[in-house]
Amino acid sequence: MGFDKDFVIIDDEKSLNTLPKDNKDRFVLTSGSVGLTVELADVAISILKTGPLRSE
Repeated sequence: MGFDKDFVIIDDEKSLNTLPKDNKDRFVLTSGSVGLTVELADVAISILKTGPLRSE
């Protein structure tokens, strides 16, 4: 069974910035006090539709 790449990680935990690159590229950092904004939701949706936005 293969690994499904259709996912996004949404969290306010800054320590998740240390995730491996394949996962970090699918990480959307939110604010603990504000939560998920429309703009960040759009980023998450874009990741699900087209893949990670960041590249190195």
